Amino acid sequence: MRIIIILLITSLHSIFAQSVVINKFYNSGLSGGMDDAIELLIIEKNLNMQGMILKDFSSSMNGDNGGKYIFKENPLWSHLPAGTLIIIRITNQSFDIDTSDFVIDVGLKDTTYFQQIGSTTFDIASTELVMIKEAGSEATGVSGSIHAFGSGTAGSFFNQAPSPKLRSSGTSGGGKFAFAKNSTSTLNDFDGNDADTSSNLILGQPNNETNALFINRLRSGETKVELSTNTYLKNFELYDNYPNPFNPTTTISFKLHKDSNIELSVYNLIGKKVSTLLNGFYKSGTYSVKFDGTNLSSGVYIYKLTTNFGSISKKMIFIK
Repeated sequence: MRIIIILLITSLHSIFAQSVVINKFYNSGLSGGMDDAIELLIIEKNLNMQGMILKDFSSSMNGDNGGKYIFKENPLWSHLPAGTLIIIRITNQSFDIDTSDFVIDVGLKDTTYFQQIGSTTFDIASTELVMIKEAGSEATGVSGSIHAFGSGTAGSFFNQAPSPKLRSSGTSGGGKFAFAKNSTSTLNDFDGNDADTSSNLILGQPNNETNALFINRLRSGETKVELSTNTYLKNFELYDNYPNPFNPTTTISFKLHKDSNIELSVYNLIGKKVSTLLNGFYKSGTYSVKFDGTNLSSGVYIYKLTTNFGSISKKMIFIK
């Protein structure tokens, strides 16, 4: 009996020991990983991520020649609050490094925050495996894995990876997210098959209501969440621009559930602000504004809504 109890405790420790998990990842479908993204969720209070490694596996989880990046020694990574969502985009520009709203938005190719190991970059595929590893781990292989998340048929490296690991049976094709469903609003959900794919998620926002409840519990320090009495209340929403792609104009809309100071701006992919559309105090309500790209080059642009409650960024494509 004592042996069984020891084994059970060891097993539980392996499930609950995560300091950070992969909440979702996105495949843009563009070549070279352009606009692909990973979203991490911080579990441990005041987590130090310096030295951790983020990597993906190529060849349908059967190869280990994907991108490998180390979190550099930088104050941003030294003291992260539990419940923080880290958006990591495959770009060289970081958009938001203020952790006070529990969301940051950084570029994997921004050498201020990441150091590339080897020469291969991230490129999320339809069948994919993404992994976050402990500081001091070897970049190759699966040893030292804190959390792994795959989409599609399990390949050899997913099978080799230690728990906790999560997999969606659906694939993350172009324009799709693989995401944690987090059905019971507990950390247990990040080990197993409680995952799915979707084209309709927002980076930096919870995947669904149960995921929101878990994230809010982390942020508040609560130890229990009652699904029947708690609800996730959005303070603001940023909608997809229409049309998209566009030429030369498109409409951007958002909704405020509470009064707030806001800024709605447009950036290019290297993080240069190309236009500020709105800036000031706005009452709760729904707003729309037209963006004119006549004087810009064709390409992908990021529009970002910043409020008193946090910020959301989305992409749009201008084609002349």
